[in-house]
This record gives sequence, C-alpha cells and structure tokens, in this order.
Amino acid sequence: MNYYFDESGNWQEPLNEKRRLVLGGLLIKDNYIYNELKRDMTIFKNRMRIDQIHANEMNKNQKEELYQLIYKYISLNESQVLVYHFQSYILYSQTNKSSDELYIELASRLISDISFGDNSIDIEYDMKFHYAYPLKIINSLKSNKRVEYSNIEKNFILSPDGYKKEIKRVSSNISRVLSKRKNNELQRLYDLLSSQKSDRQMKELTQYIWSEFRLKIEQTNKTREKFRDQIEANTKAKCRSYSIPYSTSRMKIKYQHKHYQSVGVQLIDVICNLVWHYGNNPTNTSSAVEGIYNNITIKDIKDEI
Repeated sequence: MNYYFDESGNWQEPLNEKRRLVLGGLLIKDNYIYNELKRDMTIFKNRMRIDQIHANEMNKNQKEELYQLIYKYISLNESQVLVYHFQSYILYSQTNKSSDELYIELASRLISDISFGDNSIDIEYDMKFHYAYPLKIINSLKSNKRVEYSNIEKNFILSPDGYKKEIKRVSSNISRVLSKRKNNELQRLYDLLSSQKSDRQMKELTQYIWSEFRLKIEQTNKTREKFRDQIEANTKAKCRSYSIPYSTSRMKIKYQHKHYQSVGVQLIDVICNLVWHYGNNPTNTSSAVEGIYNNITIKDIKDEI
C-alpha cells in the first residue's frame, strides 16, 4: 500500500525547537481515491494560482478551503493518518545522539507502526536528513577531505544568475541558523556573502557549495540504508512481541525533492504543520480543522524514547 511521510519543527537542532516536534504518516489504500485527491488538489492549486501548497502563504479563506479538502479525504475508510507529537524537552536525555540518528529512530518507529502487517510497503518521503546543515558544512570546510573533488571544484564556475541564486540560498540558510543561535564563523560567512561581490566571496561560496555537495553524496546512501534497516528491525521486534511470524517486507522508499512531491506528501505536510501549530488539543479552530483532528491519530510521545 502507499504511504506518505513528512515532518514539522526544527529537526536540524531539536533541542532548540521552542514549540514541538512532529512526524506524520498518511496511508491511502485505494488508488482511485488517490487519483481523485490528486485531481481535486490540482483544481485547488490552479484556482488559487499556486504551484506548491504552503499554508503560511495562504489567507484565511484559502486555508479553510484547503482544510475542508483534506478533511474530505482523510475521513474516508481508505485513508489513515498517524502523527507523533512531542515536546523537545524529552530529547535532553538523548543528547549523545546526532539529530539524524534521533530522527531515524523516531521516523522508523512511526513507519513501523502505521505499516505493521503490510508486506508490500511503498513509501514516499520528503525526508530531510541534516548532514548538509550549515553548521556541519562549516565544520566540514575545516577538514581535509575534499581531495577527490578538488579537480572538479577548480573547474567549477557559476553563471551570473546562478551566482546570485546561490548567494541568496546559502545566505537564507545561514540566516535561519543565526536567528536561533550565535556562531562566529557562520556570522563571518554571512557578512561576507552580504557584501559586494569579490574574489574572496566567490572562493568561499564555492567552497561552501562543494562541501555541501560532498556531505550529501557521502552520507545519503549510508543514511537511507540505515533508515531502512531500522524500519525492518522495529517491525521484527513488534512481530516478536505479538508472537507473530516475521517475514521481510517488500519495501520501496522514494525520496522526493519538494518541487516533485506527490499530493500525498503535500497533504501530510499540511497536517504536520497543523499539529506543530496547535498541538494535540486545538482550540478556537474552524470546523474543518476540528474535522481533521477527529480523523487522525496523534501519539503523544513522552518517555518512550
């Protein structure tokens, strides 16, 4: 069956999340229902003249219509939503783990819970592993592990438009980090990227981009395999606890960039954002939001980590 997963909250630095952390999974059992949802969501986006669903960029009436659409589909028997919700303070006992390790542990448990009993699991995930987070990139720049990319890096030249886009993208990423914590090295780089174009700016931007690229290449496959193995381990343990025979599932995991997400990931993204905003007890909300909450299962994680 088809599963879709997303998250909300500061998973890059979970201990700095001021509100809550959320992981959510959506199961749509029927392909006909999925195609109907896809059609309705396309009509909605065309009417609103938007390419991507971002609740924070919609007005109240647009969001209400979107929530009504989501409520319509998750209230069907062919759909199921499971959300993990917890406050960041419970993670203080897990500070010996990296954010990726903690994310994998919790996300794999969610997948095992919602897919338990299904031997043919097709997953789409907008998964945000954080090995290319600005602070990690800065630390990587200090290492001497870029030899294998050095020749390519020397011949790498950004076009004028590409240069502007990368300055904007990298500066924006760094700014989000600096708004939550101080870091002298990141601040120095941010100030440099905010100044007039120079050879030094070009050199450091290029080094940053290539360090980011290297981290993604080196860690992606290793992290994804670890994630798959953890899902299988959780499912196996659950079968053992229920004295159920275990057989390896036929699992497919597809990771999509936000611009290529299916309607399923877009839907669970909105639901995760709602839970991040309201928690597990929403007040003074619309009938559509209440309808969504009445048709999802929220597991409040407190001390099971």
